[in-house]
Amino acid sequence: MKPFTFRLDKILDYRKYLTKVAQIDLFNAKIKCIKREKKIKRLSEKRKEIADELSSLYYKRKLYEQAKEAFNLIKEGLTKLENASDITYELNVPLFGQLIDPNAIRIFIDDCNASINEVESRHAEISQRIKELEEELDRLDRTIREYVSAYERLQQLDVEIGRLERRKRDLENEIAYLNR
Repeated sequence: MKPFTFRLDKILDYRKYLTKVAQIDLFNAKIKCIKREKKIKRLSEKRKEIADELSSLYYKRKLYEQAKEAFNLIKEGLTKLENASDITYELNVPLFGQLIDPNAIRIFIDDCNASINEVESRHAEISQRIKELEEELDRLDRTIREYVSAYERLQQLDVEIGRLERRKRDLENEIAYLNR
């Protein structure tokens, strides 16, 4: 009877094949990791731009609120002046060095109302833009968190693959030692 010989060639070839597949998968994972890093960087830059624009819009919105308050105060003062001008006009008493026509004050009040409406309109536009940017900022933050989480997971897998490759080398060295 012929003695049994066990050949490891086919198993070792298959193992080399699996190693190549693992290396290709590792390479693809590293490429994916690099792409995610770039995507995170782009998203972070976009987030900074949006945050800067939001800061500017917050400032403008505050200015429009202050302008609205100022125009309302002016309107209130003009309304009081209009009431006083009726009396002074009828009595022929000069106000600010001359007789003031109540119709002229009414025109100023109408102009003031138009300015208030314009300020309110711009304030509403800016508030809407702020709301849109805040929503976009929230979406970006969620996306960045997802990408960072996936990136960290890929790094963990990379470390694990390195550990497994070292273990594989150790086992191959042990097999080589035992085969001697």
